[in-house]
Amino acid sequence: MRLIGPYISLLVLLLGCGDREENEARLFLDRIVDVDPEDPVEDRRGKIDAVAALVLRNADLIRVRDTCVSGHRALLTAEDEQGRAAHSLAALSDGDPEAQLPEAEAQRIRAAIQTSNRELARARELLTHCQQDVQALEHRYAKRR
Repeated sequence: MRLIGPYISLLVLLLGCGDREENEARLFLDRIVDVDPEDPVEDRRGKIDAVAALVLRNADLIRVRDTCVSGHRALLTAEDEQGRAAHSLAALSDGDPEAQLPEAEAQRIRAAIQTSNRELARARELLTHCQQDVQALEHRYAKRR
């Protein structure tokens, strides 16, 4: 009996770890599927921050969470920079498409657009990986629901 006791403890510990991983995965999935790129920016920021704040122990889940958070934050940055460029252009040109902009302002607008384009490309790549990983997690844990 003394020899069996440690094995039973190990088995209970291992089973407990599986439950913890499943619980972490379900918590993550519940939060990440709630992030909708069509929602208002401030709503998304709050939801993304909540996903980022999840305390996870499983390395694979941490990797997926970080990929998803980075992708959504890159998309927000792209939107912010595009909005900043559009606002500056509208304010400086008074809606006149032929208006001459001061060179320094034109450079700032170009830089914002370039940053937006870079972040949008980064968001596409990261969110593609995020979506694939989330689908794999959903498939993995769907059997247990």
